[in-house]
Amino acid sequence: MYCPVCGAWNPEESKFCGKCGSQFAPAQRERGAPRRISTLAIATAALVVLAICLSTLVLRDRLSRAWQSFLASPSATPTAVATQATPAPTISATTTAAAGATDTASPTVALAPTATPSATPQPTAPPTARPRAFKVVYQQCIPHGQSLGSVKGQVFDGAGKVIVGARVRITINGYEWNSDANPARTNQDGWYEWILEPGQKVQFVELLIGDQSVAFSPVGFEVEARGGCFQRVDFVEG
Repeated sequence: MYCPVCGAWNPEESKFCGKCGSQFAPAQRERGAPRRISTLAIATAALVVLAICLSTLVLRDRLSRAWQSFLASPSATPTAVATQATPAPTISATTTAAAGATDTASPTVALAPTATPSATPQPTAPPTARPRAFKVVYQQCIPHGQSLGSVKGQVFDGAGKVIVGARVRITINGYEWNSDANPARTNQDGWYEWILEPGQKVQFVELLIGDQSVAFSPVGFEVEARGGCFQRVDFVEG
């Protein structure tokens, strides 16, 4: 409380002024009581406000954590389905007039043409060349009026034309015949020939077209040279 004489502040329970020594009347001490009560009220209010502030901070922290947990939780997100706009059909009105009748327009729907996917051409493997093959055609022993025997014949391609320069190799009596005449080469008319002694056995072992040895059947075909005729053996492709 304040001294009414000098105005100095003194504790509420003081009986004398600590500055001027004036004695405080009992009524003056009683007036200090409400001021003490007011001070206590202010302190209490401050504590209440502080408690409210702390509660607000705690509540805000909890709300912030709860919101972050909600945002972190997986949620179904609607997926937008992209739809392709389909062009509307073009409608053209066709008017037909009839005698004595009212003109009416009949709508004709013209649909957009549908694109047909074109097949991508696939690379094709080149055709494999078919190996050439010939067959032996025996024409029997044809008389020629000479004492010596011979073996001869022609070589034909698949079209029936003679092949010039074809070579035919033989063995005689099972042995290799090393001679300039073996293999025999077809001439311009497609003929090959050997002049042999009667009784010699000739076996056909190889047919060459160009530089390539080609297959023929029957393999190892054999004839015997005879006097007075020649053994004709042709090779025909096919």
